[in-house]
Amino acid sequence: KEQRVLSRRIKGSNRWEKQRLVVSRLTSKVANQRKDWLHKKAFALANCYDMIVVEDIDLRAIGQNKYYAKNQQDNGFGNFRLYLKYKLEQRGKYFVKAPKDFASTQLCSTCGYKNTSLKGNVDIREWDCPSCGTHHDRDINSAFNLKHYGERYTREVILPQIVVA
Repeated sequence: KEQRVLSRRIKGSNRWEKQRLVVSRLTSKVANQRKDWLHKKAFALANCYDMIVVEDIDLRAIGQNKYYAKNQQDNGFGNFRLYLKYKLEQRGKYFVKAPKDFASTQLCSTCGYKNTSLKGNVDIREWDCPSCGTHHDRDINSAFNLKHYGERYTREVILPQIVVA
């Protein structure tokens, strides 16, 4: 509403300058509220879990996609990952990024079959595994696959470091 009022003012006038300051204050307040919320969520997750595994999504590519750009930028997912990483590391916990080529939504979490027909098609939210017949919700299946990736990462990377030290 304040932004609309600003747009009706004559640019450069005293009233325009006062309104610009009002809009600036409100914009920074909203930005600070979002940042505060991200910090609080990252803190809560860092306190609850010893390891968090996320996909290494190319946020720049998503930001250039006309369908997802606004949502992705509004949510501040990149900042959230940074906050989460440093809050976990402060507590001596682990933040793991699954590589870009890890097909978390395409792999069957039951048998490991890779359903390549899902690649690039985010409209398909549920699918049945042709190999074992298991019905999958794409998001839940992805979570299971990331959990398995984290367990494998723990066995192959973290535990050998602890044994050597």
